Amino acid sequence: EGEGEGEGEGEGASLLVQWLDGGTLRTLNDGDTLLIDQYSRMPSVSAEVSGGGENPPPFLIYAEVNYYAKKELRNQHGVVYWSDEFFYGPEFYAYDGFGPDIVLGTEYWELPWWGEVRGGDITIHYKIEGYDPMALDFKIRGTNPNPSTVAAFAQQEVVFGDPAFWYLPAIIWHESRFKQFNTAGTFLGQPNWGWPNGWGMGQIDYGDSPVPAQYLWSWTANMFKARDTMTDKIAAHKRYMKAVSEHHGEQYCDPFWSVYVDFRIGQTWYRLPMHETDIMKRYNGANYGTVTLNTSKGEIDYKYVWAFDPTEPDCGGEGGDGAQDVKWTYHGWTRVNTDGDTVGSEPPDPDKPDATKRNYIQHVLVDAASVGLLP
Repeated sequence: EGEGEGEGEGEGASLLVQWLDGGTLRTLNDGDTLLIDQYSRMPSVSAEVSGGGENPPPFLIYAEVNYYAKKELRNQHGVVYWSDEFFYGPEFYAYDGFGPDIVLGTEYWELPWWGEVRGGDITIHYKIEGYDPMALDFKIRGTNPNPSTVAAFAQQEVVFGDPAFWYLPAIIWHESRFKQFNTAGTFLGQPNWGWPNGWGMGQIDYGDSPVPAQYLWSWTANMFKARDTMTDKIAAHKRYMKAVSEHHGEQYCDPFWSVYVDFRIGQTWYRLPMHETDIMKRYNGANYGTVTLNTSKGEIDYKYVWAFDPTEPDCGGEGGDGAQDVKWTYHGWTRVNTDGDTVGSEPPDPDKPDATKRNYIQHVLVDAASVGLLP
């Protein structure tokens, strides 16, 4: 709340800025922090002239939003040894897209978000007629939804009965524990970042480019984007399989249901067909190497999770998880010693978990099983 200086009619007028807390209007003061709620709804902020006599003066007003999305890595002592940031802004919010809104002294102004979800550092700029320009600074941060809300939303709106996406909620849980925002530390309430370029629940990755602001601040938008990302990975898998088929011709064999990987989660074994393991790994990067294939579009390099060897006699069948004498072999395992050094890529020994870094898919399944997300 600020007061300007002026003379004449309207003397003693100030701008009262309020926000709606449930059903109660509360004064918004300089330096306050408001929250995007767990349903990705923006806080309601309004302003009106207080005082000014029977004919309170009109005022000009608009809101400005700026935000630095920061990334930091700290050592074991909490000292930052690497950082980077993206700047978002300035973005301006007013009903008049060409300048500040003009509001009569007898009326009130409501901050228009235009259906967007935006957090950051907010400044409301205003000038009451006859007074000096003033500003009110506050912050908007995010609230994480209840995990059960996210799980229900994922099934009803993201998976939407499509079996191709059954494992997407499990991946998102593994990636972020259903957290769109940080829950502690310097960046409390700010978008959840994960190395190297992941943001929000689905760890949406735009590489070295800024992630669109909606994926930083709206967990629902972030989850829909995760579904789009999975759709892209499904398409990448299909392109790879088509390229392998074109390159090898008659030597190619279709592994759709005959090749799989078995994962032991506790005392339960889960069998995932080749295409599902390939797509899940691609969501995580599929950085096991590239292979050059001669296709109808020329020679193209493809990332792979499953490698094809036409010289082997069997397509896959039982043991497609890395047995000998099969055309398709899975390269998703990572073996490490107790010091954390990579020592090979053979399937892990389930009897020696202390010496095994379970591959990404097994991590996803273990995490998902712990909260009932597996079918």
